[in-house]
Amino acid sequence: MLDSLRSMFDRDRPAIARIHAMRATFARLSDAELRDAASQTEDLPRWIALAATAAFRVLGQDMYDVQLHGALALARGSIAEMQTGEGKTLAAVPAISWFAREHRGVHVMTVNDYLARRDAAWMGGIYNLLGLSVAHVQQGMTPADRRTAYAADITYATQNEIGFDYLRDRIAMRPGEQVHREFHAAVIDEADSILIDEARVPLVIAGGESGDRGLAYVADQVVRGLCLGEHFTIDSGAHNVALTDAGIHAVENALACGSLFDDRNLPVHEAIEEALHAHALLHRDID
Repeated sequence: MLDSLRSMFDRDRPAIARIHAMRATFARLSDAELRDAASQTEDLPRWIALAATAAFRVLGQDMYDVQLHGALALARGSIAEMQTGEGKTLAAVPAISWFAREHRGVHVMTVNDYLARRDAAWMGGIYNLLGLSVAHVQQGMTPADRRTAYAADITYATQNEIGFDYLRDRIAMRPGEQVHREFHAAVIDEADSILIDEARVPLVIAGGESGDRGLAYVADQVVRGLCLGEHFTIDSGAHNVALTDAGIHAVENALACGSLFDDRNLPVHEAIEEALHAHALLHRDID
């Protein structure tokens, strides 16, 4: 492993030397000249040098060699593992903008809405200086706002927002109701979390909303009276929660609905499961 890492650094050393040399030249360009140079660049080290120059001009932050190594790895389609404090957010910018330079769209997947919003705003000036547009998707956005965000050169969003938008697009009745455009590239932040941990939780979308807000309220009140261990169990590894026999009886008694598994009680059963999932597994302002 150490030999492979050493080989990687040895391989990148000439490219990083070129990047530093070109940055000295690009530092003398005006903003318009820098943007024009970016529009004509098809060489990866040259692009990273332009992005690093733009980053210093916008944020006043130099990109260190470890960040340049990370940018080169990401741009080649590899996973770059960096330590906390080494500047991962900025290191990703040259690679993200490299994929976005063709104006075909790049998804940047993050683990929560806050990071999607923060990073799009924080790094946005660099992308704009390179002639690229940037937007972000947040929970609660309208389809029109989502469509506009996905039309940008670079779109920051959580994997759940991107995934659910994909599922909704698949059941849309008309093309005009879809929000995604043709997929081109994605860069994943916290790849271990998104590709391994979160990937074990399937994204499931219903065909429509029942509109029965009263049922949701009743289910919420019933679930509040259930006790962990007695009425339900939690499988934290699978991110799943299940009623015990005692829990099923408690729900049936509380609602006086007969068997929870009768066909006529299917909406009730679903509402209870959703309320239990929310109370047992989700945390306000986090999930």
